[in-house]
Amino acid sequence: MRPWESIALASWYTRLVDEPTRGVDVGARREFDGIIRGLADRGVAVVYVASELAELQQCDRIVVMVEGCTTVEGPVGADFDEEDLTRLTFIPREIVPRDEDSIPVTPNERNQQMALLVTSVEETTVPPTIVVPMHERLLRFLGRYETPLVLAALLIIFSVIEGSNFMSVSNLQNVLVQTAIGMVIALGLTVVLTVGEFDMSIGYTASFAGMLMADNFSGGVGHKLFAIVLVVAVGALVGLLNGLVVAKLGVNALVGTLGVGSLVVGVNYLLTDGSPILLDPSGVGLTKIYESLWVFKWPIVILAVIAGIMWVLHNRTTLGLEIQAVGGNRTASLLSGIRVHRVVIMSFVICGMLAAVGGILITANIGSSQVTCGDGFLLESFAACFLGSATLRDGEFHVIGTVLGVFTIAVVSNGLAIQGVSASVEYLAQGALLIAAVGMSTAARRIAVSSGASH
Repeated sequence: MRPWESIALASWYTRLVDEPTRGVDVGARREFDGIIRGLADRGVAVVYVASELAELQQCDRIVVMVEGCTTVEGPVGADFDEEDLTRLTFIPREIVPRDEDSIPVTPNERNQQMALLVTSVEETTVPPTIVVPMHERLLRFLGRYETPLVLAALLIIFSVIEGSNFMSVSNLQNVLVQTAIGMVIALGLTVVLTVGEFDMSIGYTASFAGMLMADNFSGGVGHKLFAIVLVVAVGALVGLLNGLVVAKLGVNALVGTLGVGSLVVGVNYLLTDGSPILLDPSGVGLTKIYESLWVFKWPIVILAVIAGIMWVLHNRTTLGLEIQAVGGNRTASLLSGIRVHRVVIMSFVICGMLAAVGGILITANIGSSQVTCGDGFLLESFAACFLGSATLRDGEFHVIGTVLGVFTIAVVSNGLAIQGVSASVEYLAQGALLIAAVGMSTAARRIAVSSGASH
């Protein structure tokens, strides 16, 4: 195996990783650290071999070896810190114990002896202080916080122009209600983008789900619940088909998901003849989803619940950490024992299910459905996800970023609509905002990666 490649050996109770983050970018390194910590929290013993001292801070116990000899060992932070480790790493060859008689029997005696040896070294190699230029620090800051800053600036600007009406509770609720459908679909797309793939069928899936909902949501409570389950299951089925095409057949995600989307459109037209479908009189209660629940409207509550579930899934579950690991470095994930194909397929299934939920909300919003009712959410969802990737992290897709991205786009649309601006100007503003945010985030990530590689 080449020196820059990672080694990962796994068993049921222990895992050995050798230089797992060498040659990977900052984002993939953070994701891999999360996987390692997750394994340790589940009781798996992890032997972590690394030459970069910063990586060892997450370990519970450290062993330092120089010239084939163990110089010191013990719990992290107990008897030595990173500065001590640096000194111990650069102990000259002539003062390292070479025979068994000279090595202390217990770790404490060994630590005491090595402390004396360190003090006898006349010169110690000290890592140079890294000075980051001001323009690089500013670019990194903007790359991480540009979207929240832009959102805050937009709220202030529109508040000044429109007065108190724009920041009123009713208007902000309207903005959140308008974002509910797009945000649900975008949250599903975030999972697929995180794993390193694309899903071009989400708009078609949402349209098909809306048509199925309008056609089947009728009768008693049991039949209505069955209709909801059926629609979500169909979305999961479309996602499963996408995952199999991409993961198992090896088809490019852009081509494969477009092909599956075309199949969905064909089935949609076949079943409906392209005609719109109105809700049955017994099912018009579905439109009550857009009525108020105490202070908030139902779509806001549903959106908050789905966003919370997705955040927990993305950051606090094994599947979520594996999704981030596969997206960061697929080869390292495979060597670490992660079933990459299964993770990719599950990502598409989750995306398909949330696209179907978006279709249900479309039908609830207008009381009917058309074969193209959800197609327009494809570009909107991609724009929100990429805009969110410029939030808090260096070009990484995550739930909080997507939520902020969707809300930022909605604020732009709402503010310009109140001003009576034409739709063409709204699209121009959204496109300029997206290009600026993603461009800044990409530049910041390149600087971070190049700085890490040079140092």
